[in-house]
Amino acid sequence: MKTTVSIGRYIGIQIAIIIVVLIIIYSLKINQVYHWGIYDTTHYFLSLEGDKVLESIQLTGKLPPEPNPYIHYFHDISDLPDFLLSRFPTAQHQDGELLSYETLDMAVYLLPYENPDTGRLFYVSHTYQGSEDDYSGGIDISELLFLLALGTFVIVALLVKNIAWSIITPVRLLETWATSITPDEKERGLLTPAQLKFTELHAVAERLNTSVVTIEHHNQREKNFLRTLSHELGTPLAIVKAALELFDKKSDKLDEGDRKKLDRIRRANNNMQSTTECLLWLWKGKEKALPKEEVYLHSFVQDVIAVNAYLLQRKSVDVLVDIPEELVFRTERKLLEMVVTNLIRNAFQYTEQGRIQVAAEFQQITVNNPLLVYVSEKGLISPSSVMPGHEESNYGYGVGLYLVENLCAHQGWTMDIHRTEQLFSVSIILELS
Repeated sequence: MKTTVSIGRYIGIQIAIIIVVLIIIYSLKINQVYHWGIYDTTHYFLSLEGDKVLESIQLTGKLPPEPNPYIHYFHDISDLPDFLLSRFPTAQHQDGELLSYETLDMAVYLLPYENPDTGRLFYVSHTYQGSEDDYSGGIDISELLFLLALGTFVIVALLVKNIAWSIITPVRLLETWATSITPDEKERGLLTPAQLKFTELHAVAERLNTSVVTIEHHNQREKNFLRTLSHELGTPLAIVKAALELFDKKSDKLDEGDRKKLDRIRRANNNMQSTTECLLWLWKGKEKALPKEEVYLHSFVQDVIAVNAYLLQRKSVDVLVDIPEELVFRTERKLLEMVVTNLIRNAFQYTEQGRIQVAAEFQQITVNNPLLVYVSEKGLISPSSVMPGHEESNYGYGVGLYLVENLCAHQGWTMDIHRTEQLFSVSIILELS
C-alpha cells in the first residue's frame, strides 16, 4: 500500500485546498459586505428623505410631495398601511433605526424619524417591486462573486506555484543526483549550494555523499577481508584434502577406529570447503556469473541428504522427501546446492528426534524440522526453557542461515521463516528462467 506522495502532488493538493477555502471565505464575506452596503446606502438615502420631510413639516406643517412611486411619507404610525404594520411591529420602531423586509420579488425599507418639536415619529418608506439585485448598477452579486473567486484563484495559484516550484526544483535535482550516485568519487560529484538553494538540502546532499563514501570504504574493507580469509582457509583445506586422499590409498592398513576419525575429518573439511565457496561467491557477487542448468530436484535433494546423513547418526529422526520426481528447476546449480545443503545440514544438526520434511513445488523449496530438544536427567527439555529470551529468535540456524539469507538476497529469491513452538520452517521461492 502506497503511503507517500510526491512533493509536487502534495503541494498541488494544498494549493487546491487553500484556493477553495479562500473562495468560500470571500464568497461569504462579499455577500455580507454586499448586503451591508445596500442597507447602509438605503439608510443614508432615507435619512436624507427624512431630513427633507422634517424640514417641510417644520415649515408648513405638511408632508412634502413624494418624488416617485417607490418612496412614501407617513405623518405618524396611524397612517401606516396594514401590510407595513404587519411586517414591522411597533415595538421595533426606534428613531433612525432602518427596518427592512425582503422577499423574492419585493424589498421594503421603513425608517422611523423623530420630530424634535413634537417627540412623535413620522415615517419614510422605500419599496422595490422586484429583487433588489435587479436595481443594482453594473454586475449583480453572483457575477461579482464569480469574478472575485476567479481573480482570487488566479492570483493565489500563481503565487503558490512560484513558491512551490522554487522548492520542488532543488528537491528534484537532489533526487536525480541521489539516484545517480556511484562509488567512484571522480564520477559522483557534489551539488553546489547555489544549485540546491536551501541550506537543509545541501546538508542532506553532503550527508548522502559522506554516507556513500563510508559505505564504500566498509564494503571494500569487507571484500578484502573475505578475499584474504577465503585464501587463508582454502590453502589448509586443500592440504587437508590431499592428505586425506593419501590416507585413502592406505585405508587397508587402517583399523575401523582410524577410518571413522578420517571420515569425520573429511566431512568437516567438506563442510568448511562449502562454506568457503559460499563466502567467496558472495564476495565476488555478480562479477562471477554462474551458468543455469536443469536440476532434477528429487534426486538432487536425495544426494544432499545422503552426503549429510552422518549428522543423523544415533538420532531418532526420519527424513521425508515430498518432491515429485519429474520436478525440474532451471537455475544456477551451484547456488541451489549451497542453499539446499545449508538448510538440510542445519535441520539435521539441530534435530534430535522427530521427522524432517523436505518439500518442493513450482519455484519453491521448504524444509521443516522439529525444534531442538535437549535430553537431561529430567527428560526432554524444550529450547525455550534452556535458552530463555530466545523464543522469538530464528533458533537453530547460525552461519548456515546467514549464508542462505545473503544468497537469496543476492539472487532476488524470497526467503520465508516460520516458527512455532514445535516446528521450524524455511521456504525459498526462486526466480526461475
